[in-house]
Amino acid sequence: MSAALLRPRLAVGLRNAAPRQFGGAKIALYSTALAAASYAAYLYTTDTRASFHRWLIPPAIRLFFPDAEDAHHVGTAALKFLYPLNLHPRERDASLKDAPELQATVFGTKISNPIGNPKPRVFRVTALNGMVNRYGLNSRGADNMSVRLRDRLRRFAKSLGVTEQDIAKNKETDGSDERAVADDHVYCVKRLARYADILVVNVSSPNTPGLRDLQATGPLTRLLSAVVEEAAKTDRKQRPKVMVKVSPDEDDESQVSGIVTAVLDSGVDGIIVGNTTKRRDGLLPATGPAYLTSKDKKALTEEGGFSGPAMFSRTLNLVKKYNSALSTATLKSGEAEKVIFATGGITNGEQALKVLNAGASVAMVYTGMVYGGAGTITRIKSEMRDEIKSKA
Repeated sequence: MSAALLRPRLAVGLRNAAPRQFGGAKIALYSTALAAASYAAYLYTTDTRASFHRWLIPPAIRLFFPDAEDAHHVGTAALKFLYPLNLHPRERDASLKDAPELQATVFGTKISNPIGNPKPRVFRVTALNGMVNRYGLNSRGADNMSVRLRDRLRRFAKSLGVTEQDIAKNKETDGSDERAVADDHVYCVKRLARYADILVVNVSSPNTPGLRDLQATGPLTRLLSAVVEEAAKTDRKQRPKVMVKVSPDEDDESQVSGIVTAVLDSGVDGIIVGNTTKRRDGLLPATGPAYLTSKDKKALTEEGGFSGPAMFSRTLNLVKKYNSALSTATLKSGEAEKVIFATGGITNGEQALKVLNAGASVAMVYTGMVYGGAGTITRIKSEMRDEIKSKA
């Protein structure tokens, strides 16, 4: 075949090649845009500051899982699923991670990033952003927990700050049998102390029969002494600290004084103030209960402990009482100062600063995260930093 016949074909081939190259460029452009959009979406959805963590996810969970306990399990299961995939929400505000004004030291550990019964047993009081629960310290027991804690420490030891483990008597144990109650606690210490930085003796749950009776000075002193003695035997470089979690309902001067005496006499390292309340008075604002739904009203009549923002004033007052009583007592005895952790109704940075300024070393958040979502701690820390800077 002659060259003259080939040239037109070559020209046609060249003309057809240009569109194919342009089509490839379009695909590359679209792919790049899609990848960029996907990465931006990943950064946004895994950032605890994202609005949907507060305003979309919690309401959606409440909508699709009306039972509060089911919603709790769905939330924790989702986080467990997302974590190994690196899709879990995390704090991306670098300015908060090592903010010096937010740093705290707890039992020698520097924290630069301070973070049952038959069903139904947990109820939302949505109008008050609160909850009523009667879980009853449900768990699979100390033996199961020790295995899980050991595995968790192996996986996350480098990223963990302070690990706190609550212990209490079994529901079936007679609260008036001091020896049996002490044995329950000592058993827990033997199983868990190796994996805990802090052991918390919970004598304040309102849902375990006879538990709050243990807050009387004599029984509490003997119980705490048994726990401290066993914790001191822990085979590790540094023994775990021991704290006691007290009720917000035992708040008169004689009760506070009795608990402080037990803390000093037993050698406990600090107090967690407080827990859920059995009281229902003072929970509603001055405007009255008119805005409560029938479901909210029914939830408030349920047996169990209430938690939520309405608890904050009680928590703040109780922190002040314990701080004053402990400071006076340790000054007289010459003992080291005791630590106070505050929990109850804390939902924003201003409140966190108030309990810290009142004498607490740590502000703890529980129910606030149920309603505020995964970004709650980031928001509170940001508010704390802004408040501190505004007064500097």
